[in-house]
Formats: sequence, structure tokens, C-alpha cells
Amino acid sequence: MKHLTILALLLLFSFVALYAQTPGNALRFGITHADEIVEANGTGTTNTDEITLEAWVKWGGTAGGNQIIAYNGLDATNGYGIGLNSEDTEHPYSIGLLLNTMPFQNSTSTLTPGVWTHVAAVRNSGNWKIYLNGNATSLSSSIAPIAPSTYLKIGNNTNTWWGFVGIIDEVRLSTVARYTNNFTPSKVPFSSDASTATLYHFDESSGQTVIDATGGNNGHLGTTTGEENEAPDRVVSDAPLPVLLYSFSAKLVNNKIELKWQTSPLSEVETFEIQRFDGRMWQKADLIEAHPQSGDFQEFLWTDDISTLSKDLTEISYRIKYTDLTGNTAYSQTQTVNVKKPTSIWLAQNFPNPFNPGTTISYAITEPADVKLIVFNSLGEQIETLVNGYQSENIYTVTFDASHLPNGLYFYKLLVNNRFVDMKKMLVLK
Repeated sequence: MKHLTILALLLLFSFVALYAQTPGNALRFGITHADEIVEANGTGTTNTDEITLEAWVKWGGTAGGNQIIAYNGLDATNGYGIGLNSEDTEHPYSIGLLLNTMPFQNSTSTLTPGVWTHVAAVRNSGNWKIYLNGNATSLSSSIAPIAPSTYLKIGNNTNTWWGFVGIIDEVRLSTVARYTNNFTPSKVPFSSDASTATLYHFDESSGQTVIDATGGNNGHLGTTTGEENEAPDRVVSDAPLPVLLYSFSAKLVNNKIELKWQTSPLSEVETFEIQRFDGRMWQKADLIEAHPQSGDFQEFLWTDDISTLSKDLTEISYRIKYTDLTGNTAYSQTQTVNVKKPTSIWLAQNFPNPFNPGTTISYAITEPADVKLIVFNSLGEQIETLVNGYQSENIYTVTFDASHLPNGLYFYKLLVNNRFVDMKKMLVLK
């Protein structure tokens, strides 16, 4: 049975300041002209000990050049930046670090087409890391950048014919390591503080000027030299970030797979299509119509009963396709769950133990059977039956609540088809 629970989480991640995105502009690159670019004079800082270069990007899914945002660009012998690696056949279109004259240093995390993604390059304690949606990738470089001296380039490079194809918003360069551990990205707009060297909202002006929100130098829609590269297209309709998928997880629970995801608040009715991949093709598993709720987050829970699927499956993958009222669609990243059946019958020790008042007990059966899981007190008296029914082969987990019981030693045993399997002790300690 499939069901959906929608919760408004009023106090979740209280350390993150989240608020609704106000309508504004963003910049679209690589649609009208292949070499669209924004350059800004003198935006740099000589600090190279701690750096955060970040932005929100929405990749269009089309192969392009290796540059998204760079400080000094690839045509210089110094600087750093965030690049999109379109040449790595193993991990195409993955995010990486551009550093001095070193080759592109690649992470294995790939941008998802059509989805707004927070990207950040952070140098802290002598190491670089790339973050995607607040999650650090495997990339870690100790190479120190040479202090850049010229331009911050967004979308392209003056020596590159084909640059980023997609939309970029909220570019911020800071002289501090803003992120040292995994984090939940705050929604735009970014704020400017004493550590902000440059900040572009891309929604403060029109025409040929891009205003630096710090009150510093102006950039230009196009190159500072006015030569070959073109100005990017300013768009309004696609600029407000669509619903943001902050987290998406899948796990196997008692022969069912639970999908959980958290989004930014919905401003309108959104449609979430849950898609399942069973090793051959993607198929629609369910279609959810979600309505706006109060609160800073919305959380969703959807359960898939996989008992009717092929028993030869060893893993199942899921993704979410979401569509707004304008018809725009985007896909989440894929979550894969191992559903391989157990090869032996067992009863696990409860956890935690000792406990107060709740604990969990796991067990496995290798074929369909009548199962009983019974709790006894120290006198051998049966006080509760946790499971009593027919179950298919799988690993199961049940919860035992002892809030109504006194302190003491208890026992639980597993019977399969009325045959004793195992018995273990547990201790209630209040």
C-alpha cells in the first residue's frame, strides 16, 4: 500500500535562516550565443588562506566548456574557480576545481539538468573542497592558489568558445571559509557582510550593468574589452528558484521502501512523480499532488510495498520528477536501495540496550512463514506479542515500548512456523 504524509516542520534546522524567494532576475548563458560571459574588474582579494566562491546554478543539460565561475580565468597563470568538466567520459559534466595552471581537478559529483544546485569551492586550513548542495565531494587539494589580480569571470572564459549552458544566480566571493562541514544551503538572496569581497544578485538592475551588492566595482554584461564575447540573456520567468529539494533518502523497512524528501515551502500546487527503476526501465510508481503548507520546510513520506515485485531483484532505484504550474520539470538525484533477500534466519540483539522507554528489534526469515515475536518477563510470563502473522522472506524491524513496564530484565524470542529460532535478553532501566 502506498501512502503520502505531508508535514509542516515549523522548527527544523533552526540554525539556517530560510525564507521565501522573492521574484527577481537571473542570467541565462549559452542559449543565444555560445560565448556569453560576465566579467567584473578589480573584484579580487589577495587573501588565499581562506576562500569561499559560491553560486546557485541550473545546468541546461547541454555539453559546454569547462568554466562556470573563475577568478582570473584559465587564460592567466594564477587564480581559482569552479568548473564544469564536460570532457571526463567516466563522470561527464561533474563539478571540479580550477586552480592556477594545474589541470582541472575533478570531483565525481555530477550536476542534475534542470535542477537548481548550490555549488561552492572552499579553501580552509590549507585544503580545497567542492560542495554540491552542502555536501562535500571527494575532492581535496592542498595546492595553494597564486593571488589573482584581475577579473572575476562568470559563465565563460575569454579564450573559450563554448561556456556554461544554463542559468546562474547569486554569485558570492568571500575572504573566509564559510563552510567547513556539510551544511544545508540557505535560500537566496545571499547576504553581504565584512567577509564578502563580491556579491552579484543579478536582479538589481537592467541594461548593461551588473551591480556588485557590496557597493564595490561594477561588472559588465559581456567582456571588459567588448570584444568577441557576448552578454548573457537576462530572464525573469525562470529566475525565482523552483521548489528546492533539500534532502532525498530511501531505505528498506519491513519489505517496504520508505522515500523521504524535504523541500522549500511550496508557493503553489506542485506535482511530484515518483519513478522506479527495476533494472530495465524507469516507470511511474505514483503521482503526488502537494499543496502549500505553513512552515519553513515541507517534508514528504511515501512508502512502496515491493512484495509484489520480482523476487530476482537485488536493488531498486528511485527518483522524483517534479513539475510546477508552468509545466517546467526537474529530476532529483537517484537513490538506490539494496533489496537482496537474507540467506539465513536470525534474531538480532535489541538496540539500544539498556533502554528507556523504547528499543528496536530486528530479525530475518528466508521464506514465507508464520512469525511470532514474543516478550516475557523474568518470571517467564508472556507480557506482549510484537509480531503474530504471516510474513514473506525479508529483514524486519519492530519497535518495543516499555514505558508501561517497571525496571528489570526481560526476554524476547522468535518463532518461525512455531519452531523456536532464538531468544535474547534486554534490560529496561528508567
